[in-house]
Amino acid sequence: MDRLDAGRAVVIQLKDGKADMAIGVADLTSGGNLLAGELHVWETFPSGSNTKLVGGVGVSEKLGTSISGIYDVNGDGLADLAVGAPGWRAGNLALGRVLVYGGSTSALGTLLADIPGSQAGAQFGQAVALTGDVNADGYADLLVGSPQYDNGTVGGGRQAGRVDLYLGGPGGMNTLSDWHVEGTGHVRALGVSLA
Repeated sequence: MDRLDAGRAVVIQLKDGKADMAIGVADLTSGGNLLAGELHVWETFPSGSNTKLVGGVGVSEKLGTSISGIYDVNGDGLADLAVGAPGWRAGNLALGRVLVYGGSTSALGTLLADIPGSQAGAQFGQAVALTGDVNADGYADLLVGSPQYDNGTVGGGRQAGRVDLYLGGPGGMNTLSDWHVEGTGHVRALGVSLA
């Protein structure tokens, strides 16, 4: 049974002095796709209305596994939102992806970035964290975890995990990783959680 109370992540966004709540519900069937996941927003929580804004597009995409907000990645003065879908597939490859949405004075803004993972099975997007301004350019940045990433080193790289940094800017979010760090031990799962 699809249940909204199966939500995996919650974030409070503030806009126009009103509290809004976004919830990623990774285990929902959406558009007929089992475990595709959905992103819901309550405007003016708790008295406002629940609106499904985005639904996963494929079976086991698990959109909404991770969610992060508050910071402004494109400098427009509004809080933006990042949501992970670690099971998203490109063809037969489960690369995972992260969607970054711009803030808006009415619900969710436009899609600023669709960032795909680079390694099948790495669970890219299992964890996301919009951060402050890491490189002091005036724009918030994004960390993305891939806890099942295999770094290819002999004797310890399998599922070591990885965390990538993506820089914000006037056009939104860079879709190429600007920095990364990889785990060093077997089944270390670096990037399973970020804050």
